[in-house]
Amino acid sequence: MFFYSKSFLNIPFIFTILFLNSIYYARIDKGDDIYMRIGMPTLTEYPKIHEQIQICHELGLNLLELNLNYPYCDLENNDLDELLALSQQYDVAFSIHYDEYANFASFQEEIREAWIQHFKKTVILASKIKALRITIHLFEGVHITLPHDKIYVNDMYFDQYISLLLASLKECFEFSQKHGIDLCIENVAMPDFMVKTFKTLFTNQFHFTYDCGHHYEFEFKALPLYEKHWDLVKHIHLHDVIGTSPHKALGTGILDVKQILKIARQHNIDIIIEVKTLQALKESVAYLKNNAL
Repeated sequence: MFFYSKSFLNIPFIFTILFLNSIYYARIDKGDDIYMRIGMPTLTEYPKIHEQIQICHELGLNLLELNLNYPYCDLENNDLDELLALSQQYDVAFSIHYDEYANFASFQEEIREAWIQHFKKTVILASKIKALRITIHLFEGVHITLPHDKIYVNDMYFDQYISLLLASLKECFEFSQKHGIDLCIENVAMPDFMVKTFKTLFTNQFHFTYDCGHHYEFEFKALPLYEKHWDLVKHIHLHDVIGTSPHKALGTGILDVKQILKIARQHNIDIIIEVKTLQALKESVAYLKNNAL
């Protein structure tokens, strides 16, 4: 009842489905109904979730990342039974991108606890639509710009910061696991203290989202950390990069897309083609169809 009759696509539907199925089912766990999914992010051009599901389905994709930075994606603002029904009808699973300003290491206990409680509420709501995971960013915190340097408060008080962060994330991770949802930590900016933070988080066996474009955007610091721990990576944000500008259509920049797909297959990692427009998404799907395999 929600879907429009016109097609959003220029790519022949049946060939796209056949091609992407060859990717989806390339890695199936023995005896389990688990396989690598390829999907799309929330597109700013279409401010309704059912529109996003339609695009995802027509492109032959089967994973939609709901971005909670958009109010219309807030699960409290939606009929969750309806979303679950659409998800099951069109085989479009959900992933969640959490609020980017969440601060799980705030030095203010009330603020830190509020984010933990909000995350837990999000987990409970996400479980009602059978979301696979929730990806979070780590908040850099306040920085002070000096004449020849930039100093982060979290770096100045790193021991306190990392202690608070570990305690919060362990609580959130355990809670989400109990509800059948994976908590994944995404690489964004990588100042020196954040590199130390990620090393600590990998050591503590958290799960991660690898953002390929952010690696190039932020001084090439992420991949050396991630490539030692692909077993802990459960999600990839895939987009091309021109110079240091990310979120470009696949095949238009410097990213080795075939290598990323190889890693994803080997480790059964879901992928979101994280471009920002429908046109870039269509171009990326076409690139995968014609070049990546």
